[in-house]
Amino acid sequence: MVRELRRANLLHGERDLDLDRIPAEADLSSLILRSRRVPLEVLSLERAETGHDVVHCRIRSPVEAARAGLDIMYRMRGLRWEALYEIVVRGEGEDEREPVSCDLRGMIRIVNATTRTFSNTLVRIEQLEQSGDAERMSGPGFLVLDRADPLSDLWFDRAGEPAIPYQFIIPRRVNLAAHSETEIPLIVRVRTPAWRFYEMVAEEVPTGRREPMPLRKYISFRHEDERDEKAAMLPAGRVRVYAGARRRHFVQEARFQRTLRGGEIRVDLGLSDDVKAWRVAGPRVKLPGGGMGESSEIRIRNEGDTDVRVEVDEKPATTLGWSLISSTMPCREVSNRLRFSLTLGAGSEERIGYEFRLREPEI
Repeated sequence: MVRELRRANLLHGERDLDLDRIPAEADLSSLILRSRRVPLEVLSLERAETGHDVVHCRIRSPVEAARAGLDIMYRMRGLRWEALYEIVVRGEGEDEREPVSCDLRGMIRIVNATTRTFSNTLVRIEQLEQSGDAERMSGPGFLVLDRADPLSDLWFDRAGEPAIPYQFIIPRRVNLAAHSETEIPLIVRVRTPAWRFYEMVAEEVPTGRREPMPLRKYISFRHEDERDEKAAMLPAGRVRVYAGARRRHFVQEARFQRTLRGGEIRVDLGLSDDVKAWRVAGPRVKLPGGGMGESSEIRIRNEGDTDVRVEVDEKPATTLGWSLISSTMPCREVSNRLRFSLTLGAGSEERIGYEFRLREPEI
């Protein structure tokens, strides 16, 4: 969407008005012409025969106004943008005892593939994000439903929440030349203190396996700098991750999530060789006082020679509803999942057990 502020002399009644510098890529069906001082009525508009960048308008004004401010807005093809980031991990990546820090650089790349040059322009970009917590999908399965059955709607996926638009204002005015790309610096952070941890996600460690599975290793740091108001929110985009102060080693290209000031930025360093886990599901039993329940156990092993921090994102291996009865370690319940945090000593193994009550489907 392009918005321009111009001035024109308005006469009482109808008059013709030519708007120049309206590029051929503009969608005239979306063009809006208004004034804050005068309630204008646009009677017609069309491309002028004298030039491809001129739009001929017929307008009606109830009063006469000299040099009245006009807002011109229209949608336009050929403008696009993306956010690009680079994260450099400093410090020893393997030795958990060594301190680690991260450098973060980000920019906005705007592509102007149109015939119009925009000079001294204020840019506001918008990004859509799905609201709500996306459920992690389990393994494939099949369920045949009869849509004519009034009970089948209990099993259909619920409609997703509408996407939420987030807006970001480029902190300075820019020049966007026609048929060109413009890169605008967004954020620069150097030697931000970071911390390491490992994460176990239930769907990545299926129950019933005899051999433990490696956990993913992350480096995390906070996005916060009270001195820089322009970086209060960072839009989502592509990120390239390097290890070493001089970008000696390319780690991966990943997706950078939208991050608010104070939010956590995670760097995925891949699967670990030393920290592993497996899950064991217990039998279904009758509970005192009625009802059925199950128990589960998470086993985490640290085969390295230093202590490590582990975050566990657990979901019981059941398709039924459930409620937690007890656990051997404190946990938080978030979006129908269990979150555990622990420090695992070198060469040790930790077992986390919990019991839960099953809820049969209600019809």
